[in-house]
Amino acid sequence: MRNAHVDLIRRNLCSNRPEDQNEALEAARTLFQQISEDAVAALERGPNRFLIAERLNWLGSSCREPLEKILAKGGDEEPRILAALVLLQLGSNAGVMVLLEAIRSGSEYAGLAAAWLAKERVAEATQAILDRLEVCSFGDPDQIVSLVSALRKLGESLPPHLVARFREDAAPWQVRTLMDSESG
Repeated sequence: MRNAHVDLIRRNLCSNRPEDQNEALEAARTLFQQISEDAVAALERGPNRFLIAERLNWLGSSCREPLEKILAKGGDEEPRILAALVLLQLGSNAGVMVLLEAIRSGSEYAGLAAAWLAKERVAEATQAILDRLEVCSFGDPDQIVSLVSALRKLGESLPPHLVARFREDAAPWQVRTLMDSESG
């Protein structure tokens, strides 16, 4: 990204004059905030939401307020979940309830939400994970594996009735293999 505005900011930062450096920092802050807002707007409108969400934390806390606005709007679940995930990575719990609901509802992001909540040691995730495991189907073995892995990361074990269910012959091989490691 090379343009006259950026070049002027860089030149003034190299100056020994405090007024030039101050002006450069103010201009850089304004530019950076606008870039952050534009990046969050791109996450909200799509179509490459996950790609953007994976990288938004690179912009740091400047994204926090625009991401919190997405949470407050309601509406489309996907940008809200992704905004909550980025906020969690930035150290904010503002979207924890959105992530817990993503787990409980079996969203396509349930496993990712559980993994991040477990990584951040959010204790409330335990019950949401267990609730989801009670009703999840064998049609999505990746989600089961992700949820069980997150539960383990939280230092919790599956209740015996779920271990028995996930060891049934009808359970996908990935889930049965995971259960074998549960007892070993």
